[in-house]
Amino acid sequence: VNNMWVVFGMWYIFAQPGIMHIQYLQEFDTPQDCFAQAMEVMTDNSEDTHMACVPRFMPKAEGSA
Repeated sequence: VNNMWVVFGMWYIFAQPGIMHIQYLQEFDTPQDCFAQAMEVMTDNSEDTHMACVPRFMPKAEGSA
């Protein structure tokens, strides 16, 4: 099958109610790696930064290995 899932970690803050401002995106090898990082970010109450793990379906280009 020529398809794969990629997990992105998305760091964000709330600029105002209902409006998020994305600070940073990072690609992770596994969902577990992303969730572990997100747990650290979300338990750090010293900053207003939040983190979400977002899966994205990435079809492979034809002819790629």
